[in-house]
Parts: sequence; structure tokens; C-alpha cells
Amino acid sequence: MTTWDPVDVTLDLCRTESTTGQEARVMAQAAALCAELGLAVRTQPVGTDPSRVNVLAFDPAVPPALLLTTHLDTVPPYI
Repeated sequence: MTTWDPVDVTLDLCRTESTTGQEARVMAQAAALCAELGLAVRTQPVGTDPSRVNVLAFDPAVPPALLLTTHLDTVPPYI
């Protein structure tokens, strides 16, 4: 089983550019982390920009019982 230091993972994600419209890299990181955990990963397009996606991750051996949803994009501090 893959294990990580949660602080290191959080810091790495926080250091990644992810302002709205520029979140492709952080979404790819999240998808890769989920895949490393053995989850099935799918992406879902958001609008017409092919670089903007939702990441869906799930255990294909277990029927889904819970959905967690959040944003990985951020806004600049001056907005």
C-alpha cells in the first residue's frame, strides 16, 4: 500500500499553481495520487476548455456509498 506524509502532500499541492483556469496541473496531481492509492480515476470535462476537468476517483470493487466534493482551484488573494 502506498503511504505519504500528509503534510508533504498538502504542501506540494499548495505550492502548485491552481488559480481558476490554471488548475490542470493540480488536478493531474490529485488524479495521480488517487491512482497510486489503487483507486480507479476518471476525468469529467468542465465547460468547453479541455484543460479543465473534474477528477472522479473510486474503488471499483466497492459500490459507492458516499460522495466527497471540493474545489482544488484557488483565487488570488487580491480578489
